[in-house]
Amino acid sequence: MCLASSSSSSSSSSSSSSSSSSSSSSSSSSSLSLSLSLSLSLSLSLSLSLSLSLSLSLSLSLSLSLPISTKSSNHMDDRHVFGT
Repeated sequence: MCLASSSSSSSSSSSSSSSSSSSSSSSSSSSLSLSLSLSLSLSLSLSLSLSLSLSLSLSLSLSLSLPISTKSSNHMDDRHVFGT
């Protein structure tokens, strides 16, 4: 009788320890997943911001170079007209 009660209490404590370790591993995996998701989101946001900045700088560079090229082509046309 005493032996049965001690074995039952030992099995109950081992099952509770197994349950707590599984819950701890589950929370650790959930935390890792959240951290990875956050890191991926941050990396994506940074990449998007960099791409936008590059696109803006390219657009600005093109808009600045366009008047210069049209001005130089107008001068070329003037010279051509004056030459004839």
